[in-house]
Amino acid sequence: MKYHLNSILLRACMVSLLFLHNSNAETPALEIPEASLTLENAFQIALQNNPSIEQVEQRIRKAEGTMKRVRSYMLPSIDVSGSQMYRHASAYPESAPTTRITADYNVTTAGATLYWRFFQGLQDIEYLRAARKGLESAKLLYKDVQRILLDQVSQTFIQSESAKAQMQIAKSNYEFNLRLLDNAKIRFDLGEMREADVLNFKLGLNQAEGDFLTAKKYFETANSILAMLLGKENGKLSEGQYPLFLDGISIDPIPSENSALAKAFSQRPDLQALQTSVESFAHQVKALKGSYMPTLDLVTGITYNKTNNKAPIDQDQNYSHVGVVMNWNLFSGGRKQAQLIEMRADKQVQVQQFILLRNQIAAQVQQDLIALENAYQLLNQRKDAEGYARQIRDFVEEAYLSGEVTITRLNEAQNNWITAKNGHSIAKLQVLQGQYSLKASTGEILSIVPTDLEE
Repeated sequence: MKYHLNSILLRACMVSLLFLHNSNAETPALEIPEASLTLENAFQIALQNNPSIEQVEQRIRKAEGTMKRVRSYMLPSIDVSGSQMYRHASAYPESAPTTRITADYNVTTAGATLYWRFFQGLQDIEYLRAARKGLESAKLLYKDVQRILLDQVSQTFIQSESAKAQMQIAKSNYEFNLRLLDNAKIRFDLGEMREADVLNFKLGLNQAEGDFLTAKKYFETANSILAMLLGKENGKLSEGQYPLFLDGISIDPIPSENSALAKAFSQRPDLQALQTSVESFAHQVKALKGSYMPTLDLVTGITYNKTNNKAPIDQDQNYSHVGVVMNWNLFSGGRKQAQLIEMRADKQVQVQQFILLRNQIAAQVQQDLIALENAYQLLNQRKDAEGYARQIRDFVEEAYLSGEVTITRLNEAQNNWITAKNGHSIAKLQVLQGQYSLKASTGEILSIVPTDLEE
């Protein structure tokens, strides 16, 4: 009875020392960076600052210039000319072959000519339609660059969050080992624990710190890539502007395969761009066929000549003309036929690329659907596993502190909880990755933030 009383007093003393030791313990130097950057803000910044957006905008400007140039061929052209010349004449007239006659005079000439090719086998109309399709294709490719950029930003953002979650888990593990190390030191001083047990928790601290530093490296790497996607010139995110955790994962119903494919085929801008490219080549083929027909040109103009200081009198002359000119190239050595073969081959290449891309989109959508369904299933399983592992760890910790289980069992329970915690964290982020990957493959990601091209 006396021994039992002494044991109770000893444990009370140990608990008091442990409380005193914990109150004076230093806070671990494992700091999680502050975060304020939401995924939606990251999308907006990337669309505003990423150089690839400016690059594709210039392609649109080029396509607009091409369309204006093609349209200009349908309008008449007007040329204005003028000259001022001094002339010196010297001659022997037939009436006086032995006498040289010289004269100095000025000649002023001015004129204007209007030229209009008003018929060329409908080539101008078909080329204009082809140019319009080219502009439409450029704008669709602009949307697709945005789609790819948003996909890259979302995946990199989630990778940064994944690394940050690993940092938090490592910090929790560090704090767990630190708390038990304090307890072990006191019990070691009281002669209730071996030094090997103290070293065990020191080793746990060391491993947790190593895991934290490894996760921090991946966190900084992901942030560096994210900074590049956001158009940061120094390749670094601003202090405190790190990705903010996406709270509250929504388990949205998984769309059916037919619904997802229909959405992708109707919304994917790269597929639409190839379709318009095929249509553009079709108009170019029609325009080339039009070159087999004759061309009709309207030509009209006026010319004015004035001669000063020419004996016996000055001269003023006006000329005007108007007419229609037909030109029909009946044979060009097979050049037109060769061009037509080339154009049809280019069109067929675009058709095959369209079919290939459509198949690739279908495969990607199916893969994303499978991955998302699997991620949903894993999330529920990993969430339960983490809860069980945490409860077991807490029970074993309590039993260890009361001397009922060995440190080996405590290490096992802690490692199981860390593994389950990591699994649950990865499962949550896999759900996010699956959701945004499916939105990117169907083109739905473009509806998250405004992506309209400014006129």
